[in-house]
Amino acid sequence: MEKKYDVVVDCANCARLVNDEIKKISGIKDSEINFIMGKINVKFEDGVDEKKVMSEARKKVKEMDDEFDILI
Repeated sequence: MEKKYDVVVDCANCARLVNDEIKKISGIKDSEINFIMGKINVKFEDGVDEKKVMSEARKKVKEMDDEFDILI
């Protein structure tokens, strides 16, 4: 499954660093942040609870950068 979300990010380098960490979260197969468009495209592992995984991802990115947000 693949899904797009809006993101709030103010720095291209921050977006890259956050994206690298998001890819490490269990249940996420791949992700790509488009800094210019303010979007993240997330590919999920089969059978995962997408809302639970994205809640974990949002928590992780807020710990890294309080100004970064994933609008889920």
